[in-house]
Parts: sequence; structure tokens; C-alpha cells
Amino acid sequence: MLVLAILFGIQLIVSGIFSFVNAFAADESGGMRVWNVILGLLGIVVGLYAVRHIIVSVVALALLIGIYWVAYSIAQIYGAIAHHDLPHRGWMGFIGALSVLAGLIVISWPGPSLVTLAIVLGIWLIIYGIMEIALAIRVRSEIGHIRHAVTSPA
Repeated sequence: MLVLAILFGIQLIVSGIFSFVNAFAADESGGMRVWNVILGLLGIVVGLYAVRHIIVSVVALALLIGIYWVAYSIAQIYGAIAHHDLPHRGWMGFIGALSVLAGLIVISWPGPSLVTLAIVLGIWLIIYGIMEIALAIRVRSEIGHIRHAVTSPA
């Protein structure tokens, strides 16, 4: 659980930095820019708290993650609604709605949610790793095809 608290803290710090930078780098409306600044600062503060107070923050971290998850999901739903030209915006809104629900569950039951999050994160990282390996194999194959096409006489 301690490692989980540190990893989530680092993830929130990085996510917060990206949201904060995105507020000034992206061509967004004033409201979305302010929301990204708030999300960025919230992510950084929550992440620093989690890394600094590891023992105290294990259950509190679940609550803070739940709050952050709800806030981030609301921004995701808003993005799906506001950007009509966004591809797959229906899915983005649907996933945002599911994430709001998941965040509320984490806020309601922080202890059991942390154990569940650890299991889900572990499963996700295994799946993500398999997907990365498959992608690397495909890219390597495509590079071989390109290399063959370039070196073969026409």
C-alpha cells in the first residue's frame, strides 16, 4: 500500500503538471483554461501530500484520489460536450460519466477502494505491457517492410 501511495502521488503530480501546462498551451476557452489550472494545482497539491505523508495518506489518499477523479471526469464530460468536432466524443463522455461514478464510490468507501484500485491497476499495467509489446513487434515488422522496399531495386 505504501508503494501505491507513492506511485499515485507521482502520477497525480505529473498529471497536475500536464493539466496546468495545458491550460496555457492549448487554445481553449477562458472557462476551460481556469478549470485546467484548478485541476493542475489540485493534482500537484494532492500528489505532493501523498508523497510527503505516506503513512497518514493511505486512506486519505483514497479520498483525495476520489475527489480528483470526479473533478477530472467532469472536465472530460465537459470536453466531450463542448468540442463538437472531437472524434469519439460520445465514448469520451460515457467514460467520463463512468469515472464520476467510480470516483464517488472511492469517496464513499476509501479503504476497500484502495485495495480494489491496486488490483485493477496491476491488471491494467499487465494489459498495457502486453499491448506495448504487441505494438513494438508490429512497428519492428513495419520497419522491416519499409527497409526491404527501400533497398529492393524497382
